[in-house]
Amino acid sequence: MLTDNDMDIQTEIQIAALSNRKPTQHILDAAQDKIVKLNTDIEEMKTMSDEAARQADHFIHLNFKLTHQLKILEKQNYLLKSLYAPYRNIPTELISEIFLWVLPLLVDQADLCIWLQALDIFTHVCSEWKSIALNDPRIWKNLYVMVRPKQQKLACNIIKRWTKCMSNNNLHLTLDIAGPLISIPGIFKVYQTLNNCEQIVNLRLIMEDGYNLSHSNMLSQQKLPSLTHLAIAERNRILRSLPAFVKADAYKTPKLTHLEIRVAHGYIVHSKILGRITCLHLHLHTYNMKDFTDILKYCTKLVECKLTFDIKLNKPVLHTTDKIEFPHLTTLIVDAREDMSGLLCLLNAPKLITIHISRNSSKPSLKADMIKPFIEINELIRYVHFTGFNILNDRDRIDPLFQQLYPKITVTWENTPIIPKDPIFYEIPDSEEEREYNQNASPADSGIESEEI
Repeated sequence: MLTDNDMDIQTEIQIAALSNRKPTQHILDAAQDKIVKLNTDIEEMKTMSDEAARQADHFIHLNFKLTHQLKILEKQNYLLKSLYAPYRNIPTELISEIFLWVLPLLVDQADLCIWLQALDIFTHVCSEWKSIALNDPRIWKNLYVMVRPKQQKLACNIIKRWTKCMSNNNLHLTLDIAGPLISIPGIFKVYQTLNNCEQIVNLRLIMEDGYNLSHSNMLSQQKLPSLTHLAIAERNRILRSLPAFVKADAYKTPKLTHLEIRVAHGYIVHSKILGRITCLHLHLHTYNMKDFTDILKYCTKLVECKLTFDIKLNKPVLHTTDKIEFPHLTTLIVDAREDMSGLLCLLNAPKLITIHISRNSSKPSLKADMIKPFIEINELIRYVHFTGFNILNDRDRIDPLFQQLYPKITVTWENTPIIPKDPIFYEIPDSEEEREYNQNASPADSGIESEEI
């Protein structure tokens, strides 16, 4: 584009040519400078053109190289697909079994991180494997976490990652809490991890000693909307009283229906949770039957009840004759060392159909007053199962009696107790107080005479 100065020079040259005269020296110098500038611009444009040509050659070469690499990747992808094709065609059930075989359901906490990393590797094989691994409830159903000193953060991270990987709400979580070396803030952080966790449906707390019992009360501050089963116990001893969680308001566990707990005393006030429980497994280590009745009288909606007596008495002393109403109870399981007929007669269960009686005495002897009065006041009973008794001595005497007096009842026998011994609920030796009580107790204390069948 010409400037005003260029126009003036061009006009003056044209005028000089028309008048047939020589342009002035000033005009000639200006024209010469313009020619030099134009030549310089031409050289710069040539240089830029050469650079553009070199870049074009570079991009052409790069495009060729990338195209070659793309072909190599496509070939490798084809080979990988051919390699994985047999595995991708494995039936879903078999893949699940492979996962269950390689990844055990219960592992030590030190191996949990490795367990999750191995699972990540399997989920990267293909989308189908990932879907199977993340949706198989058998893989994610059980989680056992040991909470040890200085490892609370690791426990929290494991629970968070586990629940994040789960795609179903069916987690059975066991928290194994160590001794008093664990700080209270650390335990509280672990419990906070459970707050509003919708995956947890079954929770078991195992504690080393009574120091950790106070920590279990922190659980009452957490809301578990999907929890249906709860078990609380100490590893080496028994709880001194019902934890605060059992006494908590029911809105924090709206779906809780199954409770398993072992306590030394039943001193409690009315509990909304106990009033909603349909399945109760109660372990009580006390010679005061009032503790049993105090707890049972609040469980009015029980459908199934398991009573385990960790005591050894000649005759349990009952402090009341008032009936305990169980309008919905259909199954009763009693695991006792001694004759519990007095307690059984206090239970008013009009819908009771099945009763299991298991006994753990060293020399068990089946007596009429253990079961006969209870059957006579419950006409709907159709099944009676005995475990832990001397089958050779008792069965020949009991079966004819039932056939004669209760022909509608089906009687079954088993050598082993029907209630399996849980490792955290092992047998506790008698204390000096209990031994002294047993020596001084007499059969007349209970007001029930013992009659051999």
